[in-house]
Amino acid sequence: MPEYSHPGIYVVEQPGPRPVMGARTDGVLLLGLADEGPDAPLDVTSLQQFRSAFGTVQSLLADAVDGFFTNGGRRATILRLASDSADDFNAALDVATGLRGISLVAAPGVVDPTRQQLLARHCEDQRFRFAVLDCPLDAAPDDCNPQALLGGMGHAAAYYPWLEVDGGGGTRRQVPPSGHVLGCYATTDYRRGVWKAPANEPLVGVIGVTHATTTEQAGALVARSVNPIRQLPQRGIRIWGARTLSDNPEWRYVPVRRLAIHIEQSLSDGMGWVVFEPNDATLWAAIRQSADGFLHELWRNGALTGTRPQDAYFVACDATTTSAADIDNGVTNCMIGFAPLRPAEFIVLTLSWAHA
Repeated sequence: MPEYSHPGIYVVEQPGPRPVMGARTDGVLLLGLADEGPDAPLDVTSLQQFRSAFGTVQSLLADAVDGFFTNGGRRATILRLASDSADDFNAALDVATGLRGISLVAAPGVVDPTRQQLLARHCEDQRFRFAVLDCPLDAAPDDCNPQALLGGMGHAAAYYPWLEVDGGGGTRRQVPPSGHVLGCYATTDYRRGVWKAPANEPLVGVIGVTHATTTEQAGALVARSVNPIRQLPQRGIRIWGARTLSDNPEWRYVPVRRLAIHIEQSLSDGMGWVVFEPNDATLWAAIRQSADGFLHELWRNGALTGTRPQDAYFVACDATTTSAADIDNGVTNCMIGFAPLRPAEFIVLTLSWAHA
């Protein structure tokens, strides 16, 4: 306690909770072929800016950029592929690894399973990224099964079929759906939050689909973890699913996986101060306070289910999560549980910090 030697007003500052800010979820990376333009990643905020940098020749990449901005996307990072070779694709992913602020990744029109697996694996390895994949243009509804080809990866979702857009002069162009879908993701994030499924949303700038699906075919696609895009009477062309490619029921849905990514990234980015503090009960209380404040705000915004906070989330950081051996090794562990679908049915994440 401080000593007061004479009458007066004394101010004693007490450290308050350290707030955690939500990480951005709208950072989009598009990889694709372009005949000209910079080799380094470039941020663009419009189709016009893209064409000024990469030329006016129509391409699948340009179609995706157009679809992204038409459907509400605000900013995209473009990474140009100089050729269609596997080496260039791998090199682009190496460059992408060093980029900050990327949450969503697509390579429009790339349907080769090997490269799609590389893209999905890249997102898993980066932890805080999610891939949007295109099914092959010529695939029939019953033949589309990327989950089997990609090994059930939870950081990716696939969409079927390709879209038709106005090609000018009464013609139609067939374009991969990933650019338009990413625009829908971005718009849903802005309006509702990353926890809202980017589904049952109309796609703007689309006049048709390359393969119409019946209700039964759409159901079969969803059962195989493919998200159909359907042309519905009086309702337009809409995304009709929100499944990841994961074969783990816990990570079946796009908003659940993306919400988990958002929580983990926000807490990881916002609590870097932990590694410089003594690993003791005072630190554990501060971690609980900061994490609880962040999760409570998510609950108030409707991201988590449950009428009471204790039904929507929990935070554990104490001697039960950080053992004496952990303390000796300079490690602090925090266990986070959140209920995205049903109250008190928690998905559990463990965050660990190695002290400096």
